[in-house]
Amino acid sequence: MAAITRVANSDRTLNIVGDSLRNADGGSRQAEVKLCRVGEPVELLRKAGGRHDPPGVAVISCRGVQLGHLKAEQARWIGTRMDEGAPIPAIIERIDGGTPDRPNFGIAIRLNVDGITPTAPRRSFLDRLLRR
Repeated sequence: MAAITRVANSDRTLNIVGDSLRNADGGSRQAEVKLCRVGEPVELLRKAGGRHDPPGVAVISCRGVQLGHLKAEQARWIGTRMDEGAPIPAIIERIDGGTPDRPNFGIAIRLNVDGITPTAPRRSFLDRLLRR
């Protein structure tokens, strides 16, 4: 009998927010984003809600530094899956910005809701030359 291969068809691409803020220790999230590379793993970390904020999901670099967080509506859905114990592996899919008209960098992550490690999409040769 042939082995069954699971296909990562449950990949989702999400833009993170809050990547231009500073972390609680005063560290620059933008400085950390500049160190990131496409395909690097990131950790999704459940954050407790505050008095006026619902629980959220922080995005942590492979160096342990917060890059930002998921939008509230995404955090509700993904956070519920995390609370149920589901593994949600994620990687950096895209890094945008760093140009004169858009000086701040932004990150899109790719995650998989079925626990399969997502893979970064193939990039063109020109894209690899111009971006990280």
